[in-house]
Amino acid sequence: MEKQSVTSPVLKSPRLEREQSLWMLKSLALTSSKDQREKIEVVSRELGHSVFPFSCGSQMCGLVICAAEERQEWVRDDIDELMKNIDWIAPRLQQHAGVCNTIHSIAPSIPIGFGSLFSSVEAMTSKAQSVFSGLDQNKLWELSGLEWGLTVKRAAATDTVATPRESAAHNAVSGSCYFQSLARKKRHRQNESEIAEDVLDGVRNILAKCGFPTNSLSVREDWQNAKSKERVVGRFATLVPRDNQNFRTDCARAFEELAREKSSCFHFEWNGPWAPFSFV
Repeated sequence: MEKQSVTSPVLKSPRLEREQSLWMLKSLALTSSKDQREKIEVVSRELGHSVFPFSCGSQMCGLVICAAEERQEWVRDDIDELMKNIDWIAPRLQQHAGVCNTIHSIAPSIPIGFGSLFSSVEAMTSKAQSVFSGLDQNKLWELSGLEWGLTVKRAAATDTVATPRESAAHNAVSGSCYFQSLARKKRHRQNESEIAEDVLDGVRNILAKCGFPTNSLSVREDWQNAKSKERVVGRFATLVPRDNQNFRTDCARAFEELAREKSSCFHFEWNGPWAPFSFV
């Protein structure tokens, strides 16, 4: 069976019948626990959201977490421009992510992309059923985990470049020294870049040995930001089983050993836990 895409795109120009209700799908929860279901229902109501059950073809109960939307906010021709309005979209995105994280902290769930609009509850539950029918057991196991972000940083390197002499008697020499210093600076940055790539490869290997599904979100170092005391080398998103509470301590030892091998001042920062946004 062909797998369904979990993350729905933001609707560009929705054309929905105005007399019908409009719903935004936030999260799909999966649980076999009555206590978890009741807690999700209570928390959702406190957040001003609605919960609808759906069949997921097993003994587990599927729950749709959604919110009623103002139709006039979405049914318009300039929806693309609206989505570029940071004052309008930022608080909505933050609230959307907060709901997804809250639900996932209670039970395994799939966070849905912001802007997944439906004209009826029936359409939403049908989409939920198709999503879960397209997931195999391994994927369901992954989505039950907690996402943690890992940022790899390094203390800003100091480049030692010879300052050209201003004396007229040394103009020729100073010009030569200037270009030589530029060449040394370039080689230095190339070496530092190679070390950073080695460290990122080492991080990937460490996370792989731990058995954590990982998405690498590597970024280039910001060499132009001279005022920064540290620079981001790379970012990772990784899924960790809910019952694994010691993974950061275990990884820290391996990370420290990796940094010592490269004789560079690298350090590693975790953030989370989150719903598995990077893995759906």
